[in-house]
Amino acid sequence: MPRHNGLAQLELFVLLGLFRQGGASFSTELRREIANRTGRGVSLAAVYVTLSRLEERGFVGSEISEPRPVPGGRARKRFVLRSKGVDALQASVVQVRGMLEGVPKRLVLKPQ
Repeated sequence: MPRHNGLAQLELFVLLGLFRQGGASFSTELRREIANRTGRGVSLAAVYVTLSRLEERGFVGSEISEPRPVPGGRARKRFVLRSKGVDALQASVVQVRGMLEGVPKRLVLKPQ
């Protein structure tokens, strides 16, 4: 059996959030996207740790932004979806679709 190389749920949500936001985003915006779309609160630390893990795996990259143009504005770390991350995301979507085949429609709940 091949070695498991899939994505954990929060990794999937973070990659989907990056994809939905045009392939690049800051951790705070990703946290908000996940909360708004899933109804699930997630800590900023959990998002940041997940982004770091995805970066180690080569799924995302990061860059430091210019400081914000306000007094005391700081630079921020911006995360960018890489092609390897898109490939992992596509593979996960295929796996989820495969698992949903044959599941009674009453179990596939509509979002509230």
